[in-house]
Amino acid sequence: MQTKEVLERLAFIRYIHGQATKQSYGPEPINATALLGFHDSVELFLHLACEHLQVVSGKANFMDYWSLIAVKNAGLEPTQKPSMDRLNKARVALKHHGTRPVSSDIEAFRVNTTEFFKENVKNLLGVDFEQASLANLIADQTARQELETAETHIEAGNMEEALISIAKAFYMLLDNLDKSYDAGLLSSSYGLKRVYRFNDRPPTQYIHGMGSVVDTEKSIESLFEVVASMREELTILKLGLYYPSFRRFKQTIPYRSHTVNTQEDGSLSFGYAYTPVWPMSSDVNAITMDDCQFCFNFVIETALHLQRLEP
Repeated sequence: MQTKEVLERLAFIRYIHGQATKQSYGPEPINATALLGFHDSVELFLHLACEHLQVVSGKANFMDYWSLIAVKNAGLEPTQKPSMDRLNKARVALKHHGTRPVSSDIEAFRVNTTEFFKENVKNLLGVDFEQASLANLIADQTARQELETAETHIEAGNMEEALISIAKAFYMLLDNLDKSYDAGLLSSSYGLKRVYRFNDRPPTQYIHGMGSVVDTEKSIESLFEVVASMREELTILKLGLYYPSFRRFKQTIPYRSHTVNTQEDGSLSFGYAYTPVWPMSSDVNAITMDDCQFCFNFVIETALHLQRLEP
């Protein structure tokens, strides 16, 4: 199998395992659903390993994969066989008999499956588990690179830097989608990015009706921020994205600042600055890894959704 195909399928497996890991931290009895995700991710990996090694698995049962893979792996079976056997029995008990595992068992399965992937992915597929990311499925190269950077920060525990890269990736997706449309809600800021001239007046100031001096750039920046925020929310609705998820995302990531600069000819040009200005409702010190992972997954899901809409 080609490395690209292996990574794409492994990325989906890693995503399922990540979702199960998140569920495993929930309260009883909700955390029991993690058991199904843990089992599915392991079984999908074993099936992928068989295809990669050209093992004919047919309708193999879950525990048959160990001996089947050993035939094409110099007699070596995948590791964690006893713990995966316990996982399989717990899954059967839950799915077919309604017997829920206790929280201590779920915690053990979380550790066991994590170790399973660490110990077997490189050996059987020739790639690192950490290489597999749904970001690889994103066609937009600039956004994909930012998400790859974000993943590196997440793994290192640098949540603030990760969220900045995630925010950049999200806005890159919307900006690049803008360029694919000629008009409508996705046109460039409803024409607000045109160049303004102020004739004979000083380029950075004008005289207010009451006689006070007002900074023109600051006034337009404020207006631009308000209109851009309205436009952004309308765009999310128009694209069919899930608005409650978008609101949580926006309340977590840093703002993208809009800038207005005066040119030599007295005109104003508009742009963006990715400074870590955090939303009023978000304290960077209170952000958790779960928040960070949610934002990362939201951008992944947004990117895959937008790829279906591209003209």
